[in-house]
Amino acid sequence: MSTYDLGDRVTLSTTLRDAAGEPTDATVTLTLWSPAGVVTTPAVTDPAGAGTYEVQLEPDEIGQWLYRWTATGLVEAVDGGSFRVRDDQAAALTEYCTVTDVRTQLGDATNTRNRLDEEQVRAAIVAASREIDDHCGRRFWLDREASSRVFAGGGPRILIDDVGSLDDLAVAISADGSSWGSDLAASAYEFLPRNAATSGQAAWAVWGVAEAQLGSTWAWAHRIRVTARWGWSAVPEAVRQACILRAVALYQRKDSPHGVAGFDNFGVVRLRQDPDVASLLQPFLRQVV
Repeated sequence: MSTYDLGDRVTLSTTLRDAAGEPTDATVTLTLWSPAGVVTTPAVTDPAGAGTYEVQLEPDEIGQWLYRWTATGLVEAVDGGSFRVRDDQAAALTEYCTVTDVRTQLGDATNTRNRLDEEQVRAAIVAASREIDDHCGRRFWLDREASSRVFAGGGPRILIDDVGSLDDLAVAISADGSSWGSDLAASAYEFLPRNAATSGQAAWAVWGVAEAQLGSTWAWAHRIRVTARWGWSAVPEAVRQACILRAVALYQRKDSPHGVAGFDNFGVVRLRQDPDVASLLQPFLRQVV
Protein backbone atom coordinates (compact mmCIF):
# COMPACT_ATOMS: atom_id res chain seq x y z
CA MET A 1 0.00 0.00 0.00
CA SER A 2 1.38 3.39 -1.00
CA THR A 3 1.51 6.22 1.55
CA TYR A 4 1.17 9.91 0.76
CA ASP A 5 1.45 13.05 2.84
CA LEU A 6 -1.61 15.20 3.33
CA GLY A 7 -1.66 17.71 0.47
CA ASP A 8 0.22 15.48 -1.99
CA ARG A 9 -1.18 14.92 -5.47
CA VAL A 10 -2.06 11.25 -5.99
CA THR A 11 -2.21 9.69 -9.45
CA LEU A 12 -4.18 6.47 -9.90
CA SER A 13 -3.88 4.72 -13.25
CA THR A 14 -4.85 1.51 -14.99
CA THR A 15 -4.21 0.00 -18.43
CA LEU A 16 -6.74 -2.21 -20.22
CA ARG A 17 -5.68 -4.97 -22.60
CA ASP A 18 -7.62 -7.25 -24.92
CA ALA A 19 -7.36 -11.03 -25.13
CA ALA A 20 -4.24 -10.71 -27.28
CA GLY A 21 -2.55 -8.54 -24.66
CA GLU A 22 -2.81 -5.35 -26.66
CA PRO A 23 -3.94 -2.07 -25.04
CA THR A 24 -7.55 -1.32 -25.82
CA ASP A 25 -10.19 1.32 -25.09
CA ALA A 26 -13.32 0.93 -22.98
CA THR A 27 -15.68 2.92 -20.80
CA VAL A 28 -13.87 3.30 -17.49
CA THR A 29 -15.03 4.63 -14.13
CA LEU A 30 -13.28 4.96 -10.79
CA THR A 31 -15.14 4.63 -7.51
CA LEU A 32 -13.38 6.17 -4.51
CA TRP A 33 -14.07 5.64 -0.79
CA SER A 34 -12.66 8.13 1.71
CA PRO A 35 -11.60 7.05 5.24
CA ALA A 36 -14.96 8.40 6.48
CA GLY A 37 -16.83 6.23 3.94
CA VAL A 38 -17.82 9.02 1.53
CA VAL A 39 -18.15 7.63 -2.02
CA THR A 40 -17.20 9.67 -5.09
CA THR A 41 -16.58 8.98 -8.79
CA PRO A 42 -13.91 11.44 -9.96
CA ALA A 43 -13.40 12.22 -13.63
CA VAL A 44 -11.26 9.71 -15.54
CA THR A 45 -8.90 10.85 -18.32
CA ASP A 46 -6.77 9.00 -20.89
CA PRO A 47 -3.80 11.34 -21.39
CA ALA A 48 -1.59 8.68 -22.94
CA GLY A 49 -4.32 7.01 -24.96
CA ALA A 50 -3.97 3.39 -26.01
CA GLY A 51 -6.04 2.03 -23.15
CA THR A 52 -4.33 3.87 -20.28
CA TYR A 53 -6.59 5.77 -17.89
CA GLU A 54 -5.83 7.86 -14.85
CA VAL A 55 -7.31 10.05 -12.14
CA GLN A 56 -5.56 12.95 -10.37
CA LEU A 57 -6.52 13.38 -6.72
CA GLU A 58 -5.65 15.66 -3.82
CA PRO A 59 -6.94 13.71 -0.79
CA ASP A 60 -8.04 15.96 2.06
CA GLU A 61 -8.51 13.33 4.78
CA ILE A 62 -6.01 11.31 6.81
CA GLY A 63 -6.41 7.52 6.77
CA GLN A 64 -6.90 4.67 4.34
CA TRP A 65 -8.59 5.34 0.98
CA LEU A 66 -10.07 2.58 -1.19
CA TYR A 67 -10.69 2.64 -4.93
CA ARG A 68 -12.10 0.39 -7.66
CA TRP A 69 -11.71 0.58 -11.42
CA THR A 70 -14.61 -0.69 -13.53
CA ALA A 71 -14.41 -1.12 -17.31
CA THR A 72 -17.25 -1.92 -19.71
CA GLY A 73 -17.43 -2.15 -23.48
CA LEU A 74 -14.93 -4.06 -25.60
CA VAL A 75 -13.26 -5.17 -22.38
CA GLU A 76 -14.98 -5.74 -19.07
CA ALA A 77 -12.78 -5.68 -16.00
CA VAL A 78 -12.74 -4.79 -12.31
CA ASP A 79 -9.60 -3.86 -10.41
CA GLY A 80 -8.93 -1.98 -7.21
CA GLY A 81 -6.59 -1.08 -4.44
CA SER A 82 -5.93 1.28 -1.57
CA PHE A 83 -3.55 3.98 -0.40
CA ARG A 84 -2.94 5.77 2.87
CA VAL A 85 -2.75 9.49 3.61
CA ARG A 86 -0.84 10.65 6.67
CA ASP A 87 -0.26 13.94 8.45
CA ASP A 88 3.20 14.78 7.14
CA GLN A 89 3.92 17.35 9.84
CA ALA A 90 3.04 14.97 12.66
CA ALA A 91 5.06 12.17 11.06
CA ALA A 92 8.05 14.44 10.55
CA LEU A 93 7.99 15.25 14.26
CA THR A 94 7.83 11.69 15.56
CA GLU A 95 10.13 9.94 13.05
CA TYR A 96 13.78 10.61 13.85
CA CYS A 97 15.12 10.05 10.34
CA THR A 98 13.74 9.95 6.81
CA VAL A 99 13.24 7.31 4.15
CA THR A 100 16.01 8.99 2.15
CA ASP A 101 18.37 8.70 5.14
CA VAL A 102 17.85 4.94 5.28
CA ARG A 103 18.09 4.49 1.51
CA THR A 104 21.35 6.47 1.52
CA GLN A 105 22.75 4.29 4.31
CA LEU A 106 21.86 1.24 2.23
CA GLY A 107 23.59 2.71 -0.83
CA ASP A 108 20.45 3.49 -2.81
CA ALA A 109 19.62 7.15 -2.15
CA THR A 110 17.64 7.57 -5.37
CA ASN A 111 15.89 4.21 -5.00
CA THR A 112 16.89 3.23 -8.53
CA ARG A 113 19.05 0.18 -7.87
CA ASN A 114 17.44 -1.93 -5.15
CA ARG A 115 13.94 -0.45 -5.36
CA LEU A 116 13.64 -0.43 -1.59
CA ASP A 117 10.03 -0.72 -0.50
CA GLU A 118 9.00 2.64 0.99
CA GLU A 119 6.37 1.17 3.28
CA GLN A 120 8.81 -1.33 4.78
CA VAL A 121 11.47 1.36 5.20
CA ARG A 122 9.01 3.72 6.87
CA ALA A 123 7.75 0.98 9.19
CA ALA A 124 11.35 0.32 10.24
CA ILE A 125 11.87 4.04 10.93
CA VAL A 126 8.75 4.26 13.10
CA ALA A 127 9.75 1.14 15.05
CA ALA A 128 13.31 2.41 15.52
CA SER A 129 12.07 5.81 16.71
CA ARG A 130 9.81 4.26 19.33
CA GLU A 131 12.63 1.94 20.47
CA ILE A 132 14.80 5.00 21.00
CA ASP A 133 12.04 6.63 23.08
CA ASP A 134 11.79 3.53 25.28
CA HIS A 135 15.55 3.14 25.58
CA CYS A 136 16.17 6.77 26.55
CA GLY A 137 13.08 7.23 28.69
CA ARG A 138 12.15 10.38 26.75
CA ARG A 139 10.99 11.44 23.30
CA PHE A 140 12.53 13.95 20.95
CA TRP A 141 9.63 15.82 19.40
CA LEU A 142 7.78 18.86 20.65
CA ASP A 143 4.07 19.08 21.43
CA ARG A 144 2.23 21.52 19.20
CA GLU A 145 0.27 22.93 22.11
CA ALA A 146 1.00 23.46 25.79
CA SER A 147 -0.58 21.17 28.40
CA SER A 148 -0.38 20.84 32.17
CA ARG A 149 1.33 18.12 34.19
CA VAL A 150 1.62 17.76 37.97
CA PHE A 151 4.81 16.72 39.79
CA ALA A 152 5.72 16.05 43.40
CA GLY A 153 7.69 18.69 45.23
CA GLY A 154 11.08 17.98 46.73
CA GLY A 155 12.98 21.06 47.69
CA PRO A 156 14.00 24.01 45.56
CA ARG A 157 14.87 21.87 42.52
CA ILE A 158 12.06 19.68 41.19
CA LEU A 159 12.55 17.14 38.41
CA ILE A 160 9.98 17.36 35.63
CA ASP A 161 9.42 15.96 32.14
CA ASP A 162 11.36 17.51 29.25
CA VAL A 163 10.31 21.05 28.30
CA GLY A 164 11.38 22.07 24.79
CA SER A 165 9.93 25.57 24.43
CA LEU A 166 9.76 28.72 26.51
CA ASP A 167 6.42 29.65 24.96
CA ASP A 168 3.21 29.34 27.00
CA LEU A 169 5.02 28.45 30.24
CA ALA A 170 3.16 28.60 33.55
CA VAL A 171 3.92 27.24 37.04
CA ALA A 172 1.56 26.91 40.00
CA ILE A 173 1.89 25.22 43.39
CA SER A 174 -0.52 23.43 45.68
CA ALA A 175 -0.43 22.00 49.18
CA ASP A 176 -2.30 18.84 48.24
CA GLY A 177 -2.89 18.92 44.48
CA SER A 178 -6.61 19.55 44.82
CA SER A 179 -6.61 23.35 44.82
CA TRP A 180 -4.22 25.68 43.07
CA GLY A 181 -3.32 29.31 43.55
CA SER A 182 -2.52 31.80 40.82
CA ASP A 183 0.36 31.11 38.46
CA LEU A 184 3.69 32.17 39.94
CA ALA A 185 5.55 35.16 38.58
CA ALA A 186 8.22 34.18 36.06
CA SER A 187 10.84 35.65 38.39
CA ALA A 188 10.00 33.02 41.03
CA TYR A 189 11.46 30.06 39.14
CA GLU A 190 13.94 28.98 36.47
CA PHE A 191 14.04 25.95 34.19
CA LEU A 192 17.23 23.90 34.21
CA PRO A 193 19.59 23.55 32.45
CA ARG A 194 19.55 27.24 31.68
CA ASN A 195 19.09 28.12 27.99
CA ALA A 196 18.32 24.48 27.15
CA ALA A 197 15.08 25.22 25.31
CA THR A 198 16.68 27.95 23.21
CA SER A 199 19.61 25.72 22.14
CA GLY A 200 17.62 22.82 20.71
CA GLN A 201 17.71 20.78 23.91
CA ALA A 202 15.18 20.41 26.74
CA ALA A 203 14.83 21.58 30.32
CA TRP A 204 14.22 18.78 32.83
CA ALA A 205 13.98 20.59 36.17
CA VAL A 206 12.41 23.69 37.66
CA TRP A 207 14.19 25.63 40.37
CA GLY A 208 12.41 27.82 42.90
CA VAL A 209 14.78 30.77 42.88
CA ALA A 210 12.41 32.73 45.12
CA GLU A 211 12.05 29.96 47.69
CA ALA A 212 12.55 32.38 50.55
CA GLN A 213 9.62 34.47 49.38
CA LEU A 214 7.47 31.42 48.77
CA GLY A 215 8.04 30.13 52.29
CA SER A 216 6.83 26.63 53.04
CA THR A 217 4.78 26.36 49.86
CA TRP A 218 7.83 25.20 47.87
CA ALA A 219 8.50 22.21 50.09
CA TRP A 220 8.56 18.46 50.20
CA ALA A 221 5.29 16.56 49.53
CA HIS A 222 3.64 19.58 47.94
CA ARG A 223 2.65 19.61 44.30
CA ILE A 224 3.82 21.72 41.39
CA ARG A 225 1.81 22.13 38.19
CA VAL A 226 3.76 23.00 35.05
CA THR A 227 2.11 24.08 31.83
CA ALA A 228 4.46 23.79 28.86
CA ARG A 229 5.10 22.32 25.45
CA TRP A 230 6.66 18.99 26.32
CA GLY A 231 9.48 17.26 24.48
CA TRP A 232 12.47 18.46 22.48
CA SER A 233 12.40 21.27 19.94
CA ALA A 234 14.76 19.44 17.58
CA VAL A 235 16.05 15.90 17.11
CA PRO A 236 19.73 15.75 18.17
CA GLU A 237 22.05 14.63 15.40
CA ALA A 238 23.24 11.66 17.47
CA VAL A 239 19.63 10.50 17.85
CA ARG A 240 19.08 10.83 14.09
CA GLN A 241 22.17 8.74 13.37
CA ALA A 242 21.10 6.11 15.90
CA CYS A 243 17.68 5.94 14.28
CA ILE A 244 19.22 5.43 10.84
CA LEU A 245 21.41 2.57 12.07
CA ARG A 246 18.57 0.90 13.94
CA ALA A 247 16.08 1.35 11.07
CA VAL A 248 18.56 -0.21 8.64
CA ALA A 249 18.96 -3.21 10.97
CA LEU A 250 15.19 -3.61 11.29
CA TYR A 251 14.71 -3.33 7.53
CA GLN A 252 17.39 -5.96 6.88
CA ARG A 253 15.85 -8.24 9.51
CA LYS A 254 13.53 -9.61 6.83
CA ASP A 255 16.65 -11.14 5.23
CA SER A 256 17.89 -12.71 8.47
CA PRO A 257 15.36 -15.32 9.65
CA HIS A 258 15.81 -16.50 13.23
CA GLY A 259 18.43 -13.79 13.75
CA VAL A 260 20.87 -15.32 11.23
CA ALA A 261 22.47 -12.50 9.24
CA GLY A 262 24.57 -14.83 7.06
CA PHE A 263 27.53 -17.20 7.13
CA ASP A 264 31.30 -16.72 7.13
CA ASN A 265 34.33 -18.97 7.42
CA PHE A 266 33.54 -19.56 11.08
CA GLY A 267 29.88 -20.47 10.58
CA VAL A 268 26.65 -18.63 11.35
CA VAL A 269 26.71 -14.84 11.79
CA ARG A 270 23.93 -13.68 14.11
CA LEU A 271 22.53 -10.24 14.71
CA ARG A 272 23.29 -8.57 18.05
CA GLN A 273 22.78 -5.23 19.69
CA ASP A 274 24.61 -2.50 17.82
CA PRO A 275 27.16 -0.92 20.20
CA ASP A 276 27.27 2.21 18.02
CA VAL A 277 23.55 2.81 18.59
CA ALA A 278 23.99 2.38 22.34
CA SER A 279 26.97 4.74 22.36
CA LEU A 280 25.13 7.42 20.37
CA LEU A 281 22.15 7.31 22.75
CA GLN A 282 24.13 7.11 26.02
CA PRO A 283 24.15 10.90 26.65
CA PHE A 284 20.36 11.04 26.29
CA LEU A 285 19.40 8.35 28.81
CA ARG A 286 17.02 9.79 31.34
CA GLN A 287 18.07 8.98 34.87
CA VAL A 288 15.42 7.38 37.07
CA VAL A 289 15.46 8.69 40.63
